[in-house]
Amino acid sequence: MNKQPATVSALIVWILISAVTGMGKDRVVVSPWAETAVTIDGHKTDWAGATLQTMKKLKIDYAFKNDGADLYVLFIFNDPRSLSSIEATGMTLYFAAENNKGADHGLRFTRKALTSQELIALFEKEGQQLTEERKQEILSKLGYTIFECSLVNKKGRVLTENVGRISSNPPSFNLAKTEGSIVYEFRVPLAKTEIQPAGIEAKPGTALKVGFSWGGVTPEMRDAIAKQSGYAGGQAGAEASSFEILTEDIGLEGGGGGSSFGSRMAQLQRTTQKHEFWVDVLLTARGS
Repeated sequence: MNKQPATVSALIVWILISAVTGMGKDRVVVSPWAETAVTIDGHKTDWAGATLQTMKKLKIDYAFKNDGADLYVLFIFNDPRSLSSIEATGMTLYFAAENNKGADHGLRFTRKALTSQELIALFEKEGQQLTEERKQEILSKLGYTIFECSLVNKKGRVLTENVGRISSNPPSFNLAKTEGSIVYEFRVPLAKTEIQPAGIEAKPGTALKVGFSWGGVTPEMRDAIAKQSGYAGGQAGAEASSFEILTEDIGLEGGGGGSSFGSRMAQLQRTTQKHEFWVDVLLTARGS
């Protein structure tokens, strides 16, 4: 008699997978139930035994887990070329109901480097009251890295900034470099509330579409190429932007007005391709 619930649960999972198969040509990935919350630190410690899915073309591995509150995503780059310009564009996760062909909304996760003065200004802008002692503690370091998340629409336009700093179940991400790979981890709330708009409005036992989008040429990168090519006011100033540094890293050194904007843009587009793919995800319920 104890075997009957397990049989029924297996049957329910099979029925759900069969239903999801009709969602389209995208592969169906089962998100197993997480008995304990995943620590978002950019390490694979909490993913032991997880079944990794592989995007062979890009040499990427990924996996999902969920509990009653959050969807957890593991995303591993095994080839640095697949990163493209992710440092500039961030990673956007799009979500859509199982019967939708396009994205409902997305969350853009970005990493930003700030000076100690910029971090203090950010805290004060958000209304935090910093003591002089706390300010001196922040100023004791030259710079900081912060992780941000913004709610975007299906076209990538920002709807709500910094939803990751809303205290009510915020989305979060982190990354870490390991030998031969770069690991990204994400946590996304399942429930959408008046306080936290980042929820994907999904429940365990249901299915949804998840899209990954990163890379490509940003407007800032295009402006940097224009400056380096002698347009938009000529050469860039002494304080080169991070986007200008990126173009130098991939072999697009500044060359003044004699450089061809078109050829440099073409080269940049070849080396910073935009990547996007979708998967159908079945969120496993507890006990399934």
